[in-house]
Amino acid sequence: MGIQTIYCNANDEDLKKLLIPLLYSENQEISFFAAFTLGSLFVGSADDELISIFLQMYIEKEEYVDSHFFKMLMLGIALLFYRRPDVECCLETMETNYAKHGAILVKGFQFLKTGDPQVVEHLLSEAFCGETDALLESIALLSCSLIGIGDELATQMISRICASSLILESTHLKSVLPLCYALMYPSSPQSTIIDFLERNINCGDINVSISSMFALGVIGAGTVSGRLQKIIDSQYTHFYKDFKAITMLRISNGLLSLGKGLTSISYNLYDKSCIVPKNFIGLFATTFLMFDTFSSPLFKGHTYLFYLLNQSFVPKYMYTEKKVHVRIGLPVSTVGIVGDPKTISSMQTHTTPVILNCTERAEIDESSYTTIFEDVVLLKDN
Repeated sequence: MGIQTIYCNANDEDLKKLLIPLLYSENQEISFFAAFTLGSLFVGSADDELISIFLQMYIEKEEYVDSHFFKMLMLGIALLFYRRPDVECCLETMETNYAKHGAILVKGFQFLKTGDPQVVEHLLSEAFCGETDALLESIALLSCSLIGIGDELATQMISRICASSLILESTHLKSVLPLCYALMYPSSPQSTIIDFLERNINCGDINVSISSMFALGVIGAGTVSGRLQKIIDSQYTHFYKDFKAITMLRISNGLLSLGKGLTSISYNLYDKSCIVPKNFIGLFATTFLMFDTFSSPLFKGHTYLFYLLNQSFVPKYMYTEKKVHVRIGLPVSTVGIVGDPKTISSMQTHTTPVILNCTERAEIDESSYTTIFEDVVLLKDN
């Protein structure tokens, strides 16, 4: 886990030689987690050697599919195809009962952030046609969420599609929908989603309740929202006898005041124009392990896996080497507008360092090589 956290997206051949022997370990937990680690190290590389080994493991170790760590193998395969629609995955044609499950997850990673409605239609038709398969339908909804992230219009479209799945009145869909919201709206609380999650917590099914608690924590991470705090605090009296629920409530409470309000969860950079693989993997891996909380390793001897979420933490504060003036306001869409339109409204001028909330955008008030106020800002003297 330490190697995965430090060297994620490193493409280091020496680490590959070090970890490949662990794939053949007799301990299945070590074997599957090594696959996830290698997938993280070589994310988006479509490495032929690793794909061959992983697919062979996928066939030979199908008997362990009920183990939650088997999902780490599925995730390891999908990570190799991260944003690589040009590479064909032969997983769907393989003779195994769970070939379709892995293929749908891979498809979601291949078309991540594209917002392609045809891919969404394909995934839903593959999962929801025929007999009901709880795992397949859950993976399909999560994969659809991957396609919509990073684009506001696509996110709204996917959000409505996921919400409409509740018409089927299936418990597993009720529990996976909060996880979809957690992926699409990290540290971005919206009143309609909060209302839905608040109702979901008190639905009577503990699996749905825990998923909703996790989603509330991720969506409100670092916001120190009084409303979310009130919702979480009110649940302690209802779930004080359930160890898993209490654990999740404490984690959600901690996420709410993440870094005392100076840190948030995000995988986007440069005004949502690109995704940081390491941050995204940390959030998705934790969310993926939230499937079926009754058998999840997060609540059965492997609580430390919540530390995967640390990879997606980013600071909300912005600072420069020397104090400069910055304009802070609400973002304005400039798509299709000619000239040099304003990109923020309701502006206020502050001096660095400053703290930005989830709905705010900042611009340098002085001349600079770049006006985007994230990560690194290069200033030039007038």
